[in-house]
Amino acid sequence: MPISKTSFPPLSTEAHNALPISNGVKVLMISRDPNAMDRESEVAKRMVKYGEPIEQLEIVVFPAAGQVQLSPKVKINGTSFLSVFRLAMKVARILQPTLVTTPDPFLAGLVGVFLKRSLGCKLEIQVHTDFLSPYFNGFKNLLYQHLALWVLKRADCVRAVSKRIENSLKIENSKLKINILPIYTLLPKITGENITQKYGQFNFIILMVSRLTKEKNIGMAIDAMQKLIAEFPKALLLIVGNGPEEKNLRLKAYNLKLGQNVLFAGWKENLGDYYKAADLYLLTSDFEGWGRTVIEAASMGVPVVMTNVGLAGEVIEHEKSGFIFEPRDKDGLVKILKKIIRNEANAGALAEEARKKILPNFNEGDYIRILSETWKQCAS
Repeated sequence: MPISKTSFPPLSTEAHNALPISNGVKVLMISRDPNAMDRESEVAKRMVKYGEPIEQLEIVVFPAAGQVQLSPKVKINGTSFLSVFRLAMKVARILQPTLVTTPDPFLAGLVGVFLKRSLGCKLEIQVHTDFLSPYFNGFKNLLYQHLALWVLKRADCVRAVSKRIENSLKIENSKLKINILPIYTLLPKITGENITQKYGQFNFIILMVSRLTKEKNIGMAIDAMQKLIAEFPKALLLIVGNGPEEKNLRLKAYNLKLGQNVLFAGWKENLGDYYKAADLYLLTSDFEGWGRTVIEAASMGVPVVMTNVGLAGEVIEHEKSGFIFEPRDKDGLVKILKKIIRNEANAGALAEEARKKILPNFNEGDYIRILSETWKQCAS
């Protein structure tokens, strides 16, 4: 039976000790995260843990270069996209994998299909993006959508990170074998930086943590601030992150004369101090697969306002554990923000409900056990 879990109760000591030393599965993973090459990165440390309950985990990363042995069971191999299939085949001849897994149904998924055909092993495709969202548009995304549907038909199993993605995939292809396993999230680190003091001239901080890309629709949040500060001149929209849209977003804030109320903090490695200082966390994406930053914010007890994407409705429920509005609904967003700042929304109690709801997601031992079970199930 497919495993379908979105929260993981804490393991007892006996259950944790019962994790198999090896379940006999040898996994060849295609990855698009070059941070895996850095031994000290959270990605690399996570890969080491993923390898603990299986026999071997070999990872081919693109774009990257070099080779890193992270542990006796886990090795990383870097290459370019044009060489990823050739390198993966070279690795596979030695590894003899029982399962190939890819992080998306797009280019990495295409490589996975070719590997399955060449090696005769099972294929797991992970889906982290809601590519069937009506907002996943544009010529490039249309091509990706068709590619993804073709790739998924050839997978032996599919791992979706949210119920929303599972539902949309089932509408397209009811025969898909789908496991739901969200993205594992670490508790945010607190370093002691006094963010509240740093932005002491403001009395309400709206925090966004995001890659600055078009689909995140941060421009709508800036537009909303223009309407908000007429009533709340000491409100701050604090944007943490970087990306290709940063220049355009800064220009928008400048043109709307919001330079004092919309500030860009750049990319930060440790976010705990920012969440701790925030009065509200905002996500305005047109589409999301899950929404890791929402989980981080909720774990710190920050009220969440988000578009109806990703984990909305599954983890954050409107006026039960947060606030939800439809993508691109600027007026709906402004209405919610004003209600919260006026203390008319009982945001603190909702934030506590969200915190209690998501805390089980941080049980690492249980997460790794479930992941290894999905791999074993798919490989058999």
